Amino acid sequence: LLTPSMGTLAASAFSIGVYTFSNVIYALVAYPIGVLADRIDKRLILSAGFALFALVCLGFMFVATQWWLLGLLFALNGIYTAIVESSQPALASALMQEDQHGAGFGVMSAIDGLGDCLSSIGLGALWSASSPATGFGVAALLAFMSAAMLSLMRLRPASGNSRS
Repeated sequence: LLTPSMGTLAASAFSIGVYTFSNVIYALVAYPIGVLADRIDKRLILSAGFALFALVCLGFMFVATQWWLLGLLFALNGIYTAIVESSQPALASALMQEDQHGAGFGVMSAIDGLGDCLSSIGLGALWSASSPATGFGVAALLAFMSAAMLSLMRLRPASGNSRS
Protein backbone atom coordinates (compact mmCIF):
# COMPACT_ATOMS: atom_id res chain seq x y z
CA LEU A 1 0.00 0.00 0.00
CA LEU A 2 2.74 2.45 0.92
CA THR A 3 5.47 1.25 -1.43
CA PRO A 4 4.49 3.51 -4.38
CA SER A 5 4.71 6.67 -2.27
CA MET A 6 7.47 5.70 0.18
CA GLY A 7 9.57 3.13 -1.59
CA THR A 8 10.09 -0.48 -0.55
CA LEU A 9 12.54 0.10 2.29
CA ALA A 10 10.64 2.96 3.94
CA ALA A 11 7.28 1.19 3.53
CA SER A 12 8.71 -1.97 5.10
CA ALA A 13 10.18 -0.02 8.00
CA PHE A 14 6.89 1.83 8.53
CA SER A 15 4.96 -1.46 8.50
CA ILE A 16 7.23 -2.93 11.17
CA GLY A 17 6.88 0.30 13.12
CA VAL A 18 3.07 0.36 13.17
CA TYR A 19 2.89 -3.30 14.21
CA THR A 20 5.36 -2.56 17.00
CA PHE A 21 3.36 0.55 17.95
CA SER A 22 0.17 -1.54 18.11
CA ASN A 23 1.87 -3.99 20.49
CA VAL A 24 3.14 -1.13 22.69
CA ILE A 25 -0.38 0.30 22.92
CA TYR A 26 -1.69 -3.18 23.75
CA ALA A 27 0.88 -3.57 26.52
CA LEU A 28 0.06 -0.15 27.97
CA VAL A 29 -3.71 -0.59 28.13
CA ALA A 30 -4.10 -4.32 28.87
CA TYR A 31 -3.76 -3.95 32.64
CA PRO A 32 -6.15 -0.95 32.99
CA ILE A 33 -8.70 -2.76 30.81
CA GLY A 34 -8.35 -5.85 33.00
CA VAL A 35 -8.92 -3.76 36.12
CA LEU A 36 -12.00 -2.23 34.48
CA ALA A 37 -13.29 -5.73 33.64
CA ASP A 38 -13.07 -6.57 37.35
CA ARG A 39 -15.28 -3.59 38.20
CA ILE A 40 -17.99 -3.56 35.53
CA ASP A 41 -19.81 -6.04 33.31
CA LYS A 42 -17.21 -8.07 31.40
CA ARG A 43 -19.78 -8.87 28.72
CA LEU A 44 -20.23 -5.19 27.89
CA ILE A 45 -16.47 -4.54 27.84
CA LEU A 46 -15.97 -7.47 25.45
CA SER A 47 -18.87 -6.26 23.33
CA ALA A 48 -17.26 -2.80 23.14
CA GLY A 49 -14.03 -4.49 22.06
CA PHE A 50 -15.80 -6.24 19.20
CA ALA A 51 -17.43 -2.95 18.17
CA LEU A 52 -14.03 -1.24 18.23
CA PHE A 53 -12.64 -4.00 16.01
CA ALA A 54 -15.50 -3.39 13.58
CA LEU A 55 -14.60 0.31 13.46
CA VAL A 56 -10.95 -0.58 12.84
CA CYS A 57 -12.02 -2.83 9.96
CA LEU A 58 -14.13 -0.02 8.50
CA GLY A 59 -11.13 2.27 8.80
CA PHE A 60 -8.95 -0.21 6.90
CA MET A 61 -11.62 -0.38 4.19
CA PHE A 62 -11.18 3.30 3.41
CA VAL A 63 -7.60 4.03 4.38
CA ALA A 64 -5.38 5.28 1.64
CA THR A 65 -1.69 6.02 2.00
CA GLN A 66 -2.09 8.44 4.91
CA TRP A 67 0.53 7.25 7.39
CA TRP A 68 -1.05 9.05 10.37
CA LEU A 69 -4.40 7.32 9.75
CA LEU A 70 -2.68 3.94 9.54
CA GLY A 71 -0.95 4.74 12.83
CA LEU A 72 -4.28 5.61 14.44
CA LEU A 73 -5.89 2.39 13.18
CA PHE A 74 -3.00 0.30 14.50
CA ALA A 75 -3.27 2.07 17.88
CA LEU A 76 -6.98 1.28 18.01
CA ASN A 77 -6.18 -2.30 17.05
CA GLY A 78 -3.83 -2.47 20.05
CA ILE A 79 -6.65 -1.24 22.30
CA TYR A 80 -9.09 -3.74 20.78
CA THR A 81 -6.61 -6.56 21.32
CA ALA A 82 -6.10 -5.54 24.95
CA ILE A 83 -9.86 -5.50 25.52
CA VAL A 84 -10.40 -8.96 24.06
CA GLU A 85 -7.30 -10.58 25.53
CA SER A 86 -8.15 -9.40 29.05
CA SER A 87 -11.95 -9.47 29.19
CA GLN A 88 -12.68 -12.64 27.20
CA PRO A 89 -10.94 -15.03 29.62
CA ALA A 90 -12.27 -13.05 32.59
CA LEU A 91 -15.82 -13.45 31.30
CA ALA A 92 -15.25 -17.11 30.52
CA SER A 93 -13.96 -17.78 34.04
CA ALA A 94 -17.08 -16.22 35.52
CA LEU A 95 -19.27 -18.51 33.42
CA MET A 96 -17.62 -21.83 34.29
CA GLN A 97 -17.17 -23.81 37.46
CA GLU A 98 -13.80 -23.23 39.09
CA ASP A 99 -12.90 -26.91 38.84
CA GLN A 100 -13.45 -26.72 35.06
CA HIS A 101 -11.19 -23.73 34.30
CA GLY A 102 -8.42 -25.82 32.73
CA ALA A 103 -10.72 -27.67 30.36
CA GLY A 104 -12.83 -24.57 29.74
CA PHE A 105 -9.86 -22.41 28.81
CA GLY A 106 -8.53 -25.24 26.65
CA VAL A 107 -11.80 -25.40 24.72
CA MET A 108 -11.94 -21.60 24.46
CA SER A 109 -8.37 -21.50 23.12
CA ALA A 110 -9.09 -24.26 20.61
CA ILE A 111 -12.19 -22.45 19.35
CA ASP A 112 -10.26 -19.15 19.21
CA GLY A 113 -7.48 -20.81 17.22
CA LEU A 114 -9.89 -22.43 14.79
CA GLY A 115 -11.78 -19.16 14.42
CA ASP A 116 -8.54 -17.25 13.79
CA CYS A 117 -7.56 -19.77 11.12
CA LEU A 118 -10.95 -19.73 9.40
CA SER A 119 -11.23 -15.95 9.53
CA SER A 120 -7.74 -15.56 8.07
CA ILE A 121 -8.59 -17.92 5.23
CA GLY A 122 -11.93 -16.18 4.66
CA LEU A 123 -10.45 -12.68 4.68
CA GLY A 124 -7.64 -13.81 2.40
CA ALA A 125 -10.10 -15.37 -0.02
CA LEU A 126 -12.27 -12.25 -0.10
CA TRP A 127 -9.16 -10.07 -0.43
CA SER A 128 -7.92 -12.12 -3.39
CA ALA A 129 -11.25 -12.74 -5.11
CA SER A 130 -12.64 -9.24 -4.71
CA SER A 131 -10.68 -6.60 -2.81
CA PRO A 132 -9.23 -5.80 0.60
CA ALA A 133 -12.24 -3.56 1.23
CA THR A 134 -14.61 -6.50 0.75
CA GLY A 135 -12.72 -8.59 3.28
CA PHE A 136 -12.60 -5.78 5.83
CA GLY A 137 -16.27 -4.98 5.20
CA VAL A 138 -17.34 -8.55 5.94
CA ALA A 139 -15.11 -8.59 9.04
CA ALA A 140 -16.68 -5.30 10.21
CA LEU A 141 -20.18 -6.65 9.70
CA LEU A 142 -19.43 -9.85 11.63
CA ALA A 143 -17.74 -7.91 14.44
CA PHE A 144 -20.72 -5.52 14.76
CA MET A 145 -23.09 -8.50 14.82
CA SER A 146 -20.97 -10.17 17.52
CA ALA A 147 -20.93 -6.99 19.59
CA ALA A 148 -24.70 -6.62 19.34
CA MET A 149 -25.43 -10.27 20.14
CA LEU A 150 -23.07 -10.32 23.11
CA SER A 151 -24.45 -7.08 24.54
CA LEU A 152 -28.00 -8.48 24.37
CA MET A 153 -27.20 -11.87 25.89
CA ARG A 154 -28.22 -12.70 29.43
CA LEU A 155 -25.38 -14.71 30.92
CA ARG A 156 -25.57 -16.47 34.25
CA PRO A 157 -22.38 -16.82 36.28
CA ALA A 158 -21.50 -20.31 37.42
CA SER A 159 -22.51 -20.93 41.01
CA GLY A 160 -19.94 -19.39 43.28
CA ASN A 161 -18.94 -16.73 40.73
CA SER A 162 -20.42 -13.32 41.46
CA ARG A 163 -20.13 -11.12 38.35
CA SER A 164 -20.23 -11.65 34.62
